Amino acid sequence: MKNLKVLNLISIALALVTIILMFVPFWTYTDGDETVSTTISQLIWTPSSYKPLQKFLKAELDVKDLNLNTPALTIFACLFFSVYSIFALLKDLKGPSGCAISLILGFFNVWGFIRVPMLHMNPIWIAYPVMGVLLIVLNISGVIQQVRISHQKAISIYV
Repeated sequence: MKNLKVLNLISIALALVTIILMFVPFWTYTDGDETVSTTISQLIWTPSSYKPLQKFLKAELDVKDLNLNTPALTIFACLFFSVYSIFALLKDLKGPSGCAISLILGFFNVWGFIRVPMLHMNPIWIAYPVMGVLLIVLNISGVIQQVRISHQKAISIYV
């Protein structure tokens, strides 16, 4: 049980880092005469910042049509599952209930950030898939450990 608690604490830390990185400047561009830094989370919180950001991303990615809904949905999912997994893991720190939510967060961090090219425009983007892989490995090992413990308890009942 101690190992599962440590794995859950590490998962909480990774989810917190995911949240913090959402509010770190990600894209830097000029809008008229001023230089603007936009965080990833601004795609969710301030949709009014879409126009200058969309213009910058179109120029950088060399595309005519740019849909910001896909990255906004990816970012929202990562933020939602980060907060949800923190609460689920804190609620049952020694149990496996938060592992499933953290596992989903890990998959969103890997899949979401690899498949959206506009999220590759800052070197910090690689932190999300790396944290996602760590979350996947940690939570799968936590579930395996919990299954092993429950099997041992079941066997001890019959012995």
